[in-house]
Amino acid sequence: NQEYSDVKPSGHTIELENDLAVLDARLLGYGVTKTNWEVEGDIVEEESEESLGDQVKNVLRGERKEKIQRPVIEREIGHVTERINPLDVFLDYTALHITKQKFIVHRMRVSKDDLRKTRYDQSKIGEVEPNAILVPELGSMVRGEQDRIRNDPEFKGYTIYEVHDLENRVTHTLLHGLDDFIEWNSPYPVPEGSIFSFLWFIEKPNDVYPLPPIKFYRKRASEFSYIYSEVSEQIDKFLPKIG
Repeated sequence: NQEYSDVKPSGHTIELENDLAVLDARLLGYGVTKTNWEVEGDIVEEESEESLGDQVKNVLRGERKEKIQRPVIEREIGHVTERINPLDVFLDYTALHITKQKFIVHRMRVSKDDLRKTRYDQSKIGEVEPNAILVPELGSMVRGEQDRIRNDPEFKGYTIYEVHDLENRVTHTLLHGLDDFIEWNSPYPVPEGSIFSFLWFIEKPNDVYPLPPIKFYRKRASEFSYIYSEVSEQIDKFLPKIG
């Protein structure tokens, strides 16, 4: 029952985030919030320590010291709860109820700085060009303003899919445009349950999803199929190595 007193950078408080989730539940069938332990920091590259023998070998071979990445935490923000757009959350389609899910997929649009975390494979991230616009209200703007924002590097970002495997208590992250995972099998941050909280007013038993607007359905189904196939491919790669 820890008190969440921090205010998000947007100025939102947990009370407002919960109010927005209630509104989502009324309009879309369910509302979602996500709670993380947030910190501020960066990744620093350092040369690895080598013995005298290794240093001599590197000089003779003309090789440089191997660099390692070390996370530096500058400030611990604490628990932060935010409302998540339900249209960016893909639920377990095999679950008989919203509380019985074995996995949850969260689509996120993030900046390059957001990807500078040790949990992500930095060598893969550099291979992908920005593929998302970090302005949610872009569609409501006039065309001239839309074009300006699309061409401004400050508003360009990346689309990632966080796969929360609640059955095996691990997290995977897929980077759109790379068709590969930049995070695989990271330990889940909480021992039970998930970092997502759901609110729903669905009265019909055994319904996970409410009846969705048809204009969202096909796009959601196509993206979910893509994520599911990528996860299956990674599992197939790792299975021969097990045992």
